[in-house]
Amino acid sequence: MPKEDQSGQPEVAEAPLPAWVRPVKVAVMIMSIMIVIGLVLLVYGLSTGLNRKSAGSGDITFQHPAGAELISVAAGHDGGLLVHFRMADGSGQVIMLSADRQRILGQISLEEAADFGITFR
Repeated sequence: MPKEDQSGQPEVAEAPLPAWVRPVKVAVMIMSIMIVIGLVLLVYGLSTGLNRKSAGSGDITFQHPAGAELISVAAGHDGGLLVHFRMADGSGQVIMLSADRQRILGQISLEEAADFGITFR
């Protein structure tokens, strides 16, 4: 006859848990704690504006050759600037500035030709 617990119900023997259950439980607890910490840091960063650039970044002066006419300025995909000039001789020049606007990354000379093409110097 099966044993009864204090409430009068028969006792049911519980099967032992496999050995892999304990490490999984520990991993779930660690990952849950990491998620909570990450959310707290995200809220803190958004509330304090950690990703904003400082207002005191300053003005810059871009020097260009005499006779060069500024045609357009566009933002590059990386935050840099593309500055298009028409030179005194009629050719075009595109200057690529870094995202921090502290150095020139490259220059593209625009010249008339019969068809599109690229030449390297």
